[in-house]
Amino acid sequence: MNIRDILLGELKKAKTKIALYEAGISFTHDRMFKDVLLDDFCRMAGTSRVTFFKFSGKKEDLLVYYIRVWLTYRIIQIGRQRLRGFEAIRSVLRSLAENTRTNKGIMPSLIAFLSEMDMHCKIAGAKPGRIPRR
Repeated sequence: MNIRDILLGELKKAKTKIALYEAGISFTHDRMFKDVLLDDFCRMAGTSRVTFFKFSGKKEDLLVYYIRVWLTYRIIQIGRQRLRGFEAIRSVLRSLAENTRTNKGIMPSLIAFLSEMDMHCKIAGAKPGRIPRR
């Protein structure tokens, strides 16, 4: 696929999404994500809150996107280096340590965000509030 094959509107959307993502994550170099105002990274990305909400439901979606991108890079790296078992785990942990050195707030922000989410296991076929009988 050539860049000329992509519609101009789609290209602009992609550039805006990337600008919002990079702006939002850049604020976590020295602070927690929850302490960053949506207006701050919209301003840095050169866009409005309305535009942000066209692409995303809430600012924390940027954290989820960040971890998806980070994990994708790790999977690619592990595959290319043909790492297995503890070698793969060490590689991920090394990358995590390097990432934390350059971006001090991102992993604590992710941990805080995930700890606040409703992460209860759901059993298929179970009704809410009831424990299924065996």
